[in-house]
Amino acid sequence: MKSGLASTRPEVRVVVGAAGGATDQRAVELPVLWTRCRQEPVFLVAVAPLFLLSIDFFLAPALRNTSFFLATALFFALVVRHLSLQPVDKTIDKTRSAVSPLRLTIFCFLHLPLIALANLLGSRDAVYDPSYSGLLLAAAKVLVFLPTAVLLTRQTRQSLLRQFRPELIASGIALLTYFPFRLFFAAWSFYSTLLAHSVQFLAGLFVTGLVYVPGTSPTIRGPVLDVHILFGCSGLDGMRLFQILFFLLLVCDWDRMRRWRTLTGYAAGLTAILLANAMRIAAMVVIGNRISADLVMRYHLEAGWVYVTAVFLLSLLLSYRWLLATNAEFPALTSTPVEPQSR
Repeated sequence: MKSGLASTRPEVRVVVGAAGGATDQRAVELPVLWTRCRQEPVFLVAVAPLFLLSIDFFLAPALRNTSFFLATALFFALVVRHLSLQPVDKTIDKTRSAVSPLRLTIFCFLHLPLIALANLLGSRDAVYDPSYSGLLLAAAKVLVFLPTAVLLTRQTRQSLLRQFRPELIASGIALLTYFPFRLFFAAWSFYSTLLAHSVQFLAGLFVTGLVYVPGTSPTIRGPVLDVHILFGCSGLDGMRLFQILFFLLLVCDWDRMRRWRTLTGYAAGLTAILLANAMRIAAMVVIGNRISADLVMRYHLEAGWVYVTAVFLLSLLLSYRWLLATNAEFPALTSTPVEPQSR
């Protein structure tokens, strides 16, 4: 009874990758995109390390670091975004990508020295150690990605570098700059002094009689309220919130962004967060000594998160159009959409 019959069920086509609501955006069907993602060698670079890193972190707790999961997730999302705007040949369903068992074995064994090194150096508290042990542990946390190179042939690696160079650079920057706790911890003695003097200068424009008291946690002594600048006031948490929001922006508009302007905007945004943090502490000093000390002591933590979010939204409002490329700069934005093949 199959001959002469045609299915009357309507075809459902899910389109992904439409940026900015453009109707002429190049797009592909979701099942075909998944097939391509599964067979693209680039996903070995994302999925294999993510799986083995989970085992590494279980066997060596000192290696645990959210930067690696965030960088890997960002790379995966940007690659999906990249592939969702590429024309897909459905004959790819007939292809197979395989990894040599020997390469997989070498890939797994290369992680063993890193696990042994992390366990030898001690606990996760070694990140506070300024000696060579702490530096070796920090290096081991970065080197866990290197064994991934043995999964791919030389030709495949060169091809991936050509095709996905921006995505690799973006995820690498995220890996090295996300939540730079160790950098801030090492530079805290210098940075806390600079921050305290900046706060004293800004608040001194509105409050007289402020006194700077040096120390590991500098203090700005005022007529009514003394403000202690602890390590938690460094602006590091504000940087982390900004970075997460900025990475989400990358995932949403990666195909429309000017690459160098995006990098410049990222660096400028981190700098703006640090400057805004100094202004936030100065505002606390002014409000606490001019209006209400109890108000500052009660709400300064909650107000900090709202303040950082407002700074990000303001910077995004001022720079968003500057970050985006025009249709003439990125032909993919004006390409003819791929027509679904007849069945």
